[in-house]
Amino acid sequence: MRRPTKILLTTQMIAVGAAGMLVPIYAIYVEKIGGDILAAAGAWTVFSIVSGALMMLFGRLTDRVREPEYFIVAGFFAAAVGYVGYLFVQSPTHLFIVQMVLGVSVALMTPAHDALYTEHLDGGRFASEWGFWEGMWNITEAAAALAGGLVVVWFGFKALFMIMALLAFSTGVYVCVLPRRVL
Repeated sequence: MRRPTKILLTTQMIAVGAAGMLVPIYAIYVEKIGGDILAAAGAWTVFSIVSGALMMLFGRLTDRVREPEYFIVAGFFAAAVGYVGYLFVQSPTHLFIVQMVLGVSVALMTPAHDALYTEHLDGGRFASEWGFWEGMWNITEAAAALAGGLVVVWFGFKALFMIMALLAFSTGVYVCVLPRRVL
């Protein structure tokens, strides 16, 4: 596996880990802010529609730029803003706004990450390297789910959101300062 592929894999797993810390306990958080099952479903729907629609647009834009790394950086910074936004959510309506921001972050990051990862795959090993990516995704989500649950039990949701924001922000800075020739 080439160095750029390893870097992309690592940064994507940090993104997956940050988001994955909340996913299994998301409905509990929604209840804490006064929402119900429908609010949780609605917020996830907003996230999915925004990320899905914009991913198609940002995918086209990513194909046209010389340095798609900046889409990844912008996505990490948008995710950090979204995670900080969770700290200020007081109603399901506020949550929908945060979910829109997080949808934009995923839409910015995903096409650029996937394009760069594909570009740096070892010829003839596409299935094994994509299999490694997908396997690491699931393993990272598993570890993040447990870590997120433990953080919330021991320190509360605010600590979790600050950790998620710090992970996203620091990874965005890392990708931003990487020499462009690396990716």
